[in-house]
Amino acid sequence: MRRKVPCGMMGNVGGGSSCVLVLRLTAEDSSVRLMKGVKRYADRAGWTLRRLDYRTVGGVLVQDGTNEPLDVRCLLKLWRPLGLIVDAGLVSVYVPDAFGHGRIPIDFSDCSPDEMHGRAPASACVASDADAMAAAAFDELARQGVVSFAYVPFMDPAWSWSRARGEAFARRVRANGVAFSCFTAPESGERRTHALAAWLMGLPKPCGVFAANDAEAERVRNVCLAAGVGIPDEVVLIGVDNRRDICESGDPTLTSVEQDFEKCGYLSARQLDRLVSGERLPKGRTVTFGVSQVVRRASTRRLVVCDGRVARALEFVRLHAADRITPPDVVAVMGCRRSYADQRFRECTGHTILDEIRSRRVELVKELVRRDDCDRASLYCYSGFSSMIDLRRVFKALTGQTLSQWRAAGTRDTIMG
Repeated sequence: MRRKVPCGMMGNVGGGSSCVLVLRLTAEDSSVRLMKGVKRYADRAGWTLRRLDYRTVGGVLVQDGTNEPLDVRCLLKLWRPLGLIVDAGLVSVYVPDAFGHGRIPIDFSDCSPDEMHGRAPASACVASDADAMAAAAFDELARQGVVSFAYVPFMDPAWSWSRARGEAFARRVRANGVAFSCFTAPESGERRTHALAAWLMGLPKPCGVFAANDAEAERVRNVCLAAGVGIPDEVVLIGVDNRRDICESGDPTLTSVEQDFEKCGYLSARQLDRLVSGERLPKGRTVTFGVSQVVRRASTRRLVVCDGRVARALEFVRLHAADRITPPDVVAVMGCRRSYADQRFRECTGHTILDEIRSRRVELVKELVRRDDCDRASLYCYSGFSSMIDLRRVFKALTGQTLSQWRAAGTRDTIMG
């Protein structure tokens, strides 16, 4: 009779001397990017990675495929790993007392030191850079010509990462001598919704609103729509994490600050390697990872809402730049003569329709390279360019770098940061 393997794990049991377990939430796109960074370091260190994916069911973390609840003690006994890399999303759901069982090295990815205090005796963490996020959000909102700024924290005030982002954003705003407001109200329920609506309606308009994450940005969007507050003409809105399931699922679509989770994964693995080697990491020193890009969508396109035709054109380019569209295709969407379309587009955006198409295609190239979503030789096919020669020419003209130079610079930042 075949022996039953505990913890829902079948196959090779026992990781051996080079095994590292990576525990992550499958629902998060950031977990995929984090894993890429972990793997990059693991390949250099000669580790064998065992990735265990979990999802939340009724407030409980269960393993994909087996529905076994997360049990860290069982996993340690089963796999006997060198150490663990734990996704922050798990920590937000899982009661982490078991992480302190034994003294196995653990690195918590995207967790602040405050959140990890006392949870594991031999642990380290890699935290998000609140100042970098605040700067990216402020710059994106400021370019929309807003007269005031505001911050909406995560609905649970206990999380220090939300407070840190709000404090960093407040410092940035006040350093520029502009009005700032922070939403404070009940944690959840109808009282919070009503208070948020009243607060949003009372802000000086147009106002740039920075939400703690995309889930909060979605709540702000829904409240604005229900209260008749226009986005982006009255409230220009930006979130954090670039969760496509949220940002692209409603109207208007949401602009978001995308964190560099691949770098986070690499740094987490490097920290774990130091712990495994017996090194004592300095207390009070926080390793942080920054921002990879701001993904612009309709919620921060305030400068063009003066002309609905131009707004439609921009959204058409955003959605179809990879389809090898041309300026006449965009003019057709605007529904007016070519000369008038070119004039209005330039007046509202400061550049031509062709410039917008090329800019969007370059952003697509960058995103494909970051995510490693296609073969390098096929980049032009998936980004709307007619050939690799065309891609390289436009990329160099818009970025000042060749594609190889840009890719190499990004790799160095990930490895050396």
